[in-house]
Amino acid sequence: MKEEDFVKQDDNLQQLFDDFHPTLSDNDQFMQSLSNKLDAIDYITQRQLAQKRCYRRTLVITLVAGVVGGGLLTAFALLYLQPGSLFTLTLQADLSNFIHENLIAISLTVGTLLLGGILIATANFVLEVFSYRSPVKQMKN
Repeated sequence: MKEEDFVKQDDNLQQLFDDFHPTLSDNDQFMQSLSNKLDAIDYITQRQLAQKRCYRRTLVITLVAGVVGGGLLTAFALLYLQPGSLFTLTLQADLSNFIHENLIAISLTVGTLLLGGILIATANFVLEVFSYRSPVKQMKN
């Protein structure tokens, strides 16, 4: 661009600022609007903190339930599993024979998958329930 274009743009900008004459509103109205906006910010902050507490609580509960459930499944495996018979596969075995020989290992695998699914579903349900409950009173408009 040429220097003349910059001067012309500068003049246009100066004219725009010169033509701007804002009107001052009522001070009480401004303070009320500012107070409402600050109340809204406080409400959002409190709501976010409450959600973080809920998420942490749900995470801890799910972790404890997973550790306890995993411990119970491990105890079951140690008590009822015979050494050396965890998993066998022969070429002559049919499906029913395979299931019969490996029933405990299959049961533990299915139990672990079910426990994980139940824990995830429960955690999602709890978070959804707590997201509908508001720990902070609704803001007045």
